[in-house]
Order: sequence, then structure tokens, then C-alpha cells
Amino acid sequence: MQTARVADFPRPGVNLAEAGFILSGNRGTELTKTPSRPEEASRQMLNEYLFWEFGCDRHEPVPPISSTSPFSLDEIGVISRVVPAVTVFRFEADRSFFAVAGPRLSYFPVANMSLEDLGDQFAGSEWIGERDPVDSNTSVIGDPRLPPAIERREALQALASDQLGTGAVVREGLFLRKSGDLIALAELGSRSMVVSTVLPNLPVRFPGASATRRLSAAVGRYLRSETPLEPSSSTN
Repeated sequence: MQTARVADFPRPGVNLAEAGFILSGNRGTELTKTPSRPEEASRQMLNEYLFWEFGCDRHEPVPPISSTSPFSLDEIGVISRVVPAVTVFRFEADRSFFAVAGPRLSYFPVANMSLEDLGDQFAGSEWIGERDPVDSNTSVIGDPRLPPAIERREALQALASDQLGTGAVVREGLFLRKSGDLIALAELGSRSMVVSTVLPNLPVRFPGASATRRLSAAVGRYLRSETPLEPSSSTN
């Protein structure tokens, strides 16, 4: 079986969303003296990562890398809804960002989210990832569980139009292979909603965040207030 492109949600055992932000390996930066305290070590590790992600090597003079440079990282809390738990920092660049230290390093624009909201995003992303999502643009050869991409797009559009009305736009649409369900972030004018065949319609917040994050956060917020659903064993 060959997968042309995978969706940006974690597979089982991966706890952070938006895989494009995950550190892929050390790029040979020179660090200042290694800190002796664990919290300083976490900040220095994040700053090494952020140094490259933000192109700090192109600045003149090139800033040093330490627990306080190139960014001042303020710890705001721990998210324990995912396993293992992750520590979240906040820093300022051209706007406000979260930096996340856990099994993998990542960062996200704050986009008016609180620490609890970010926890919703991670928990929702994990829930979706456990259900083996495939987006509407991905083609998979040899998987009988997966309808053709054009059929999935049509089904997602029909679901969005049925719930929001004619003219609804699917911003992020997924087919969940483990259960055969659909889930999407859809919009019609100023209205945004998560629609699906497995959850009730969910309100969507944070217009400044990506569609993937908004979808995950809406699901995570629902899971925080309701009994979480177990993955279906259906292979239809």
C-alpha cells in the first residue's frame, strides 16, 4: 500500500499536532555552556530549535543560543491531557507564540488561545489521530477502507451543506479510516462549525489559528466536557 500524503494529525503514540513544526534533528549549532538546572536546559533546547525555525542565523550580529537567547521563554504551565505531559512556554517575536517542550519540540501562534485551549487542541488532535485520518486530497492505493478522493470530497461537501446550508465551504475535511466517519471544519459567511458523522456539531473559535488547529481545539473542548468516544472497530 502506498500513501501519497499523510494528514497533519498524529498517529497513535504521537502527542503533538501540526507535524510540520516538529524538529527533525540537530543542525550543528554552537551552544553556550550547558545549564545545570532542568528548566534552563529545556529553555536552551527550545531556543536552539527556534533559532533555526525563525532564521536567526541570518541576523547581524547572530544572536547566541542560551536559555534566554534568542528568545525569552516564559513558562506558563504543563498540559497533562496528553501522555507524556508537555511543558508550554510563551515568547514574543513578530507576534506571540507558544513553544512546547515534550517528546518533540513545536511552536504555534497564540491566536488568542489560553493554556487550556492549547490543551484542547492537543487532546483533539490526539483523538483524531487515533482514528487514522486521511484528508480529502490524499490518495491511497490498495486500501479497501478508503473511498476515492473525489467521493470523500463530495461527501464532506454534502455534510457541510446539509448542516450549514448551500454555499458552505470545507476548510479542513477528514475521513477517519478506523470507523469510516467524516469530520470537517466548515464555514458559511461568518459562521464556523465542526460537522461530522460521529460527533454533534461543534462551535469553532480562534479565527487567527489554522484550520487544523481550530478543528482539533473544537474536538478537544467537546471531549473535556463529555465522555470521550472510543475508536470504532468497524472497517467499513
